[in-house]
Amino acid sequence: MATKSPLQRGVFAVTQSDHSFSPDVVDHFLHPRNVGSVENATAAVELVNEICGDNLQMSVKISAGKIEAIKFRSEGCAVAVASASKLTEAVTGRTIAEADNLAKSAVASVQQGTHSEKQHCLDIVLLAWQKLLAEINTK
Repeated sequence: MATKSPLQRGVFAVTQSDHSFSPDVVDHFLHPRNVGSVENATAAVELVNEICGDNLQMSVKISAGKIEAIKFRSEGCAVAVASASKLTEAVTGRTIAEADNLAKSAVASVQQGTHSEKQHCLDIVLLAWQKLLAEINTK
C-alpha cells in the first residue's frame, strides 16, 4: 500500500496557493525529505513542543567526520515538517562545523513569511539539532 501525503489524506489544508508559505516551504511540507529513523545512529533525540504538542524525532549518523545520514519524524504542522526537512537536506554530507551554519540558515529560510505565532515550531527543530550536536560531542 502506497503511503499518501498529508494533503492526500486530507489532514492538512496547505496548498501551493497558500500565500502565508513560500512554494519551497509548501514543497518541503508536502514532500518532506529524509523522513524516518537512521539505523545505527550516532545520536538521536525526541522532543515534544509544550506549546502545541508537536512531536519531533531526529537521528543522525556520523562517519569520517561528516553527516552520512540524518532523518526525522514529525507529528507537527507545516512549519515544523518543512523546517526539519530543509535542515536535513542542507546538512547531509557536511562536516559538523559546516552543518551547524547550514542548519540555522535552512530553518531561517522557513521563518521568512511565517507568522510569528509559529516561531515555536521553528524553535523545536533548532533545539533538536542542538541536542543532536551535544550528544555527538559527548561521544
